[in-house]
Amino acid sequence: MSQEEAAKHVASLADALNQMAATLREPGNWIVVATQSTNQHDGYQIGYSDGQFQMKYIERLIVHDVMSTPTSDDVVYDAALTLVQTLAEEVRQRDPMPLQDYRRQTFPTELALLSKLPENWRARREREQAEELKRQPFVDPPTAEQQLDSTEFYYINSSLSRVLGRPRADSPDKRPAT
Repeated sequence: MSQEEAAKHVASLADALNQMAATLREPGNWIVVATQSTNQHDGYQIGYSDGQFQMKYIERLIVHDVMSTPTSDDVVYDAALTLVQTLAEEVRQRDPMPLQDYRRQTFPTELALLSKLPENWRARREREQAEELKRQPFVDPPTAEQQLDSTEFYYINSSLSRVLGRPRADSPDKRPAT
């Protein structure tokens, strides 16, 4: 693929992604199109170099390689997923559920947003979420009552240790002599 063809293809990919962003009601132009490596703009870049489509993230003029692939499909999916995950996190922050694993709230939002896009990405993301939950199941933070129960147990346990003659490590009996 020539540099000119690559530039046209990358520009069409960016247009498609901006169209997806508009579908999800986000401002357009959230992707900086680049056909050559540059670190002049913060944000995401999609480029083509050495026969590979690349996606990079630039923050404070530092370039982070996100992915490199011979086909543009994965780059477009990852760019769209990045936007969807950002929106899902914004929804979670507006109405947090503090006693739940954050993924309980973001996962359904991601799927709802992906279903608005023309590709078959919802099913792909459902598979990825299922795999993630197999590796790392939901872990809900303890409630205040559960935290209090564990604190009372520690307090009772440390008090009993002092009564039984075994001082805690931070008690005055264990401090080094000065």
